[in-house]
Amino acid sequence: MRRSQSVLIVDDSSIIQQTTKLILVNGQFQSANIYCASNASEAIKYCQQQTFDILFLDFNLGFGSTGLQLLERLYHNKLLQHSPLIFILTADDSPAVLMGFSEYQPDGYLVKPLRLNTLKQRLEYTFEQRAINDRAFEYYRHSGIDGVETICAQSNASVSTYCTTITAVAKRLFNQKQPHLYPDIEVLLSLTQHHYQHLPAQLLLAQLWLQQQNFQALNPLLTQLRGLYPDHLMLLEYSACSALLQQEITQGYDFWLQAHNVSKNNLHRLFGLLWIECHFHNHTTMQQHLREAISYLRYSVWDKPCHHAFIVWLQLQHSDKKNMPIERLWRTISQQKTITKNERPFIYLLQAWQYLDNGNNLNAYKSYIAAMENA
Repeated sequence: MRRSQSVLIVDDSSIIQQTTKLILVNGQFQSANIYCASNASEAIKYCQQQTFDILFLDFNLGFGSTGLQLLERLYHNKLLQHSPLIFILTADDSPAVLMGFSEYQPDGYLVKPLRLNTLKQRLEYTFEQRAINDRAFEYYRHSGIDGVETICAQSNASVSTYCTTITAVAKRLFNQKQPHLYPDIEVLLSLTQHHYQHLPAQLLLAQLWLQQQNFQALNPLLTQLRGLYPDHLMLLEYSACSALLQQEITQGYDFWLQAHNVSKNNLHRLFGLLWIECHFHNHTTMQQHLREAISYLRYSVWDKPCHHAFIVWLQLQHSDKKNMPIERLWRTISQQKTITKNERPFIYLLQAWQYLDNGNNLNAYKSYIAAMENA
């Protein structure tokens, strides 16, 4: 089985690449199925060309995207829908780094320098757990929830394995996005919720209730979990979404801000903060977050013309910049000397807004027509 599995190692160090590859070959992986990429762009190209069974991602990839931004881009571009094993390689195992990755729930963290025995043990454990998960899902398809409990009993599963298996089956069902499966998902997750307080199961249950907007059940669970894990990013994200859906804007903002202070890498969350700050005219904090957004935007999954336009529009809300040339603001953000064809319609739209804000309706109309013609 291992000889046929494909592996992608993403690390800017050729020494780490070759060391990891050597360890995998010693662990019965076929050398021809092991690929190496030195940066995020190479990794994305590989993932667009083929699917990998296992990914090893370094956090610090040198110039360009971090491993966290790479993982964000792979998920956003739907290149990981086949659920490969994902291991994070890092020399920095600080809580901020590990918490940043927690939103994507990787299968494990490996601290550099890599050790042969550590990697082998981690792979063995993960393969065994995946095999149990697969059997449990097949049993569910034939016998329902009773089938899942049967396979756990047959495997003499420990509490950890039992909870992980139950959660894995529930997550597969959840990812199918079929509402008629939701009652079974809730029953499965309740098996761990009542007896073992398994955090991954509780988080998935919170995600389910958030999607259903079942706030009566969701809010007490989130309150309980935040008391136990006050800085957990997924809990803070779900809490923010729950508050915003209930029109509690200030509370949602506070949860997002707390999450941002834990891990500043998520630009989508930062855009949400900026939108609320603009709405409440909180210009001082907005300027600070704008600087962060501009510095993080380049090389991220959100490095697109529409997001550049959003940042320029936010800058125009400030009195010091409301009359600055749009192209100058745009080039400052993109760090490019020229405006591309795809960017030009956004430039015209921003110019139209700027003219309109200054009462110049005729030029606003001309810029709007130019935007439509170039779109």
